[in-house]
Amino acid sequence: MAAYTKALANPVSYGRSTCGRCPVPSFPLALVFTRRDAVRVVTDLKAFLGPIDTAADARLLRDATAVAMDGNAWLVVRGEIDGTCGPFERADVYERIQRDGRVDPITRLLVSRRFGVCA
Repeated sequence: MAAYTKALANPVSYGRSTCGRCPVPSFPLALVFTRRDAVRVVTDLKAFLGPIDTAADARLLRDATAVAMDGNAWLVVRGEIDGTCGPFERADVYERIQRDGRVDPITRLLVSRRFGVCA
């Protein structure tokens, strides 16, 4: 428990949150896991996952909300926020994730746009 508490207190970043054109920097993402009695942290998510061969892998890799199979790749949808004030936008971003972890953008669909609102 002490090692787990220590890993949570000072996690090593494996990536960054995505926020489009946010006025503040994105925050680091951390992944802590246990293997028997050992506590480990992920520093390279692609190496940790290996080939992206499941929907769960694709979803975790891109912090996606939905996943579907697209031939030999995964189609993922993730939310993105543009935190600037003119305008404040929310969008759904569609991407294709290859087995080697390569991300190919497909499209960005605007969900909402509000003027005079700041994040």
